[in-house]
Amino acid sequence: MVNEPTEKDIADMAVKLGLNKTEPLKNPLFHGDFGHTINLPLLISTIILTLAGFVLIFYWKIKRN
Repeated sequence: MVNEPTEKDIADMAVKLGLNKTEPLKNPLFHGDFGHTINLPLLISTIILTLAGFVLIFYWKIKRN
């Protein structure tokens, strides 16, 4: 016969292992496998800078011809 853990035993083990604490996420847009988060302001600014770079490249190519 196997002794199954009671609710109290499970709660005590969770406290010992630190599983009862929850960490609030810092406004993540995506929480990856390795714990990296991408927040929305960083994503928006990266997209804007990338688009501005492409616009400048195409503008210089058109201006040169």
